[in-house]
Amino acid sequence: MQFTSNKKPEEPQLNVLLASQSAGRRMLLEKLGVWFNVVVPHVDEENIIHPNPAKMIELRAKAKVDELINHPHVYALSEENKYLIIAADSMAVIGKKTFGKVKNVDEAREMLKNLMGRT
Repeated sequence: MQFTSNKKPEEPQLNVLLASQSAGRRMLLEKLGVWFNVVVPHVDEENIIHPNPAKMIELRAKAKVDELINHPHVYALSEENKYLIIAADSMAVIGKKTFGKVKNVDEAREMLKNLMGRT
């Protein structure tokens, strides 16, 4: 009697991680039928500044990925598993002025006043 199999071992499953609290990004992945977990990296985005808004967004998204890669145990991520990490950032830009996440109602009002009637 033999207890071995001729089957090759299966490749580890690819786990998709959404490194964001964004409801919009979550909804997009759900609509696409992607199975994923939300993992919110501990990154202080406000301290990542660059004069070029596109570069600043890129650096912030990269910081989120780096945080998960460099500290998997903090987020209960197995080092044996394979992960596809989806990280992003966004902001409104009008001319040379950038608008990040608002902290309160007054900031939201001010941002909306600045954005009204502009594309």
